[in-house]
Amino acid sequence: MKLFIIVLIFLFCAPISIQAQWVWQQTSGPEGGDVTCILTVNNDWFVGSHQGNIFYSDNNGVSWKSLNLGLNVIADVHVLCKKDSNLLFAGTYGNGIFRSTDNGKKWMPVNIGLTNDSVLCLAVSGSRLLAGTYGGGIFVSQNDGNSWTRSNNGLSNNSINTFLKSKNVLFAATDGGIFRSNDNGLNWLLTGFENIQVTTLAIKDSLLFAGNFLGIYCSDNNGQSWKEIKQTDKLVNAIAAVGDNLLIGTLRGGIFCSKDNGTTWVETNKGLASHIIYAILNQGNQILVATSNGLYRFADGNEWQLINGIANAYISSLIYFKNKLYAGAQNKGLFYSSDAGTNWSAPLDSSFQKYITCLIPNKNHLLIGTLKGLFQISNNSISWYPVQSHFKNIRINTATSDDKYIYFGTNHGVILYDKTTSKDSLLNRGLDDKMILTLTADSQYIYAVTGEGEIFISADKGKRWKKTPKENLNSTTISVLLSTGKILFSGTDHGVFVSYNKGNSWKKSGLEDKYVYTMYQYKNYVIAGTVGSGIFVSSDNGETWSSQNTGLTNLTITSLASDNSVLFVGTEGHGVFSTVLNK
Repeated sequence: MKLFIIVLIFLFCAPISIQAQWVWQQTSGPEGGDVTCILTVNNDWFVGSHQGNIFYSDNNGVSWKSLNLGLNVIADVHVLCKKDSNLLFAGTYGNGIFRSTDNGKKWMPVNIGLTNDSVLCLAVSGSRLLAGTYGGGIFVSQNDGNSWTRSNNGLSNNSINTFLKSKNVLFAATDGGIFRSNDNGLNWLLTGFENIQVTTLAIKDSLLFAGNFLGIYCSDNNGQSWKEIKQTDKLVNAIAAVGDNLLIGTLRGGIFCSKDNGTTWVETNKGLASHIIYAILNQGNQILVATSNGLYRFADGNEWQLINGIANAYISSLIYFKNKLYAGAQNKGLFYSSDAGTNWSAPLDSSFQKYITCLIPNKNHLLIGTLKGLFQISNNSISWYPVQSHFKNIRINTATSDDKYIYFGTNHGVILYDKTTSKDSLLNRGLDDKMILTLTADSQYIYAVTGEGEIFISADKGKRWKKTPKENLNSTTISVLLSTGKILFSGTDHGVFVSYNKGNSWKKSGLEDKYVYTMYQYKNYVIAGTVGSGIFVSSDNGETWSSQNTGLTNLTITSLASDNSVLFVGTEGHGVFSTVLNK
């Protein structure tokens, strides 16, 4: 009995640091991230994206859902392939090959014998599954991916860009020419373009087509000889035959169409927001195109239409301001939601200023830091106003604020922005024109991290800066600083460190095997967002941390924001997620 009482006393007196599990829900966007590959099987559509993302639609693209269970990887999905009736394969650049036996609901890695994990293409030839890699050549599996063996006999180049099956011949386009195999990939023979990169292949009727950085080529004898039919200064990423038409997709040049097998060409880009084309697929009565701005279709009419519902944007910054949630999407511009992420709108055409690095409020305006200067947007009038003076065409990396000023970190020191007068001044005394990667401020001090991993402190609103000793903080990769007033947190590539003396000395706070990219204070919680490991939360100032990843389908966290009861996280390639916390 005494022992039982002692245990109870200990339980009630000990500090409780374990958090109730937070459950995350993906919002509806933002949309418009890269779609890298397309696979359609009857009415089932699958698209791959960056950061290990696969999306699925069973209603011709009307609605989409994520299929990432078991696919929590940072690598890009380069190719999707169907084998037999129940096997799906996904080739990634950096994490090898994944297989699903339930139409994409769950994935598992199948990489035994695959000594190169940068997979660019997959193909089925007879009972064999072939994988083309970057630098490792071709691998073959005869047991549905359970094991792989190298099959490079006859290859003189080991970077394989795509496969094509024509009649009984299998072709492989490489960085050193086109090779053919008459025995399902056991042996290979060069059949053109020796020592020249070929990026894509296609077949139309009895003609073969090949594309690269020089143009389009055609063969009328099953690859034995080739002739040039179009020169181009854009890399050709995709070729597709659509009825009587031949379409090519280029890198930064968009799409071109020929109705006479390549004799004449017409640019066909109306409606496309991006001219970076990854793949083209003929799907019944419509054409699907994978671009760096999402998935498009060409059906009725004469222009491309964006297919909505694929929430795969890379979120570089988040802020909740004036009852709106704003999200800066990498290379896509600024989005906002007035209903906590249920619906998203792009407030303006910000194509000229796509990369947003930071968002910070100033009275009734939202200031937007970009790679080409500082801009502001009014909550009542959605339009851009470039902020001039020191900010004109300068790269803004980060921002923080106190009660009077906003501080912007640039490649050439810190710029102070007066909240009252909107005047700015360059603050470099002691910083020596250094690149500033991250900033944080409390009521007394401002802290800055340089590109060399140094930490500087200012006690006079940024007029003078002093380098801190940084004792025991041996990591030079400091991604973020967070000051709670009494404690200074540092997120690094080796976890979290804390300082109780203004950054002069540090001690480990945990997550040593994690790359902490962003940090945020929400009420009594300190939240750490990591690269590839999701969210970790501490309610005891970093003494202990708990994982809070239920519902997250992307574990690379890039940004955090909140209103009174909802916490939002931005991810690298899966848009924004939210969780409702107790008020």
